[in-house]
Amino acid sequence: MDGSVHSNKVLAITTETNAIDYLEKSYYFICQTVERPYAWKWVAISLHGALYGFAVSALIGPSWPDFLITDNKRTRAFKAHKHYKHIKQLRGSLIGFDNALRNCQTPKAMYKPANDQYPENRNVLQLTEQECNSINKLKDALRNRFMHFKPGASYFRTDDFPKMALDVLGVIYYLAMDSGHCYRLATSEKVAIEHLVLLSCIKLYEIDASVHHVSEPGQPTFPTPHHVSLCNF
Repeated sequence: MDGSVHSNKVLAITTETNAIDYLEKSYYFICQTVERPYAWKWVAISLHGALYGFAVSALIGPSWPDFLITDNKRTRAFKAHKHYKHIKQLRGSLIGFDNALRNCQTPKAMYKPANDQYPENRNVLQLTEQECNSINKLKDALRNRFMHFKPGASYFRTDDFPKMALDVLGVIYYLAMDSGHCYRLATSEKVAIEHLVLLSCIKLYEIDASVHHVSEPGQPTFPTPHHVSLCNF
């Protein structure tokens, strides 16, 4: 799936198409892990990118809030091309992964007042302890170590990777589909997200069942994270 605006001379990537591309790569590499355990590296990197992207998309809402940029300078529209009307060129740096997820759990940051196009939205990301642990493992034990690899040898047990990935996919699904905050997603993009998450979950359940020698793999579900205390990242 390629939802980016492009031509022979132009490639335009939005927050949403970038996140969907990461999600697509996650599924691709999940399918490779049985024959190539090394693919788990790219699963971790891709899931991290998808989660980060959809967290930012959920925080944007109908317009960019100042807190998304670390120096609080306003963004401006980049209008050099008609297809760029929804793309923002930022002054300053986007908030990091930890800050994005922390804000997604904060009512003030996630609150969207009603306007002519959208109803009021007070939905907030609420994570279970298991989901927090899985996200922290994805970020600290895997993605960051892969992206900032130090000379030497590292060893990773992969038998619990499928369950970690399933937890992260559940959070991604909530942010992108169930929270109602990703206003900029087109219908075709929502269909692609649902398709990719479903296929990824099915494959991960199969992998997990084979690793733990379960005869009947579980059925993929998309649980909405329930209320627990604020997860600190």
